[in-house]
Amino acid sequence: MTPEKAAQRMAGQMGFRFGVKRPKLTARVVIGFLAFPVVGLWIWLAVRQNSPDRQLYRIGWEIAPPEQFRGDQGEPTGFAVELVREAARRRGIHIQWVYRPESSEAALRGGYVDLWPVMTTTPERTRFLWFLYISSPFSNRRFAF
Repeated sequence: MTPEKAAQRMAGQMGFRFGVKRPKLTARVVIGFLAFPVVGLWIWLAVRQNSPDRQLYRIGWEIAPPEQFRGDQGEPTGFAVELVREAARRRGIHIQWVYRPESSEAALRGGYVDLWPVMTTTPERTRFLWFLYISSPFSNRRFAF
């Protein structure tokens, strides 16, 4: 017996097999392996498309100095406008300022704007504008006559 045959016989007794053909990959298996990255890429692109840094937010404003007023070229300016503009710039969020002379409540209800930076929070607004997220105020003021 040759040394190669002896080695094969010993390996066969230990459970190893030589010359056994592996099963071929079927088309379903190949398509399945290819589908996972394609579906993953599609999901990633869908999520990425709707991320805040890709979406354009319409910010409503009205003439209400010193928070919001018309600048020299007709653009919105003021404390609240500059605050929102700088915050959006730092986070890479795209915004578009939309002048709406009616109330903030009417502009939000009508879907003309997505956000309104300066708004008085009242119990009535909280109850009727249930679809709004009202954040903690960046400024609290009390007026007396």
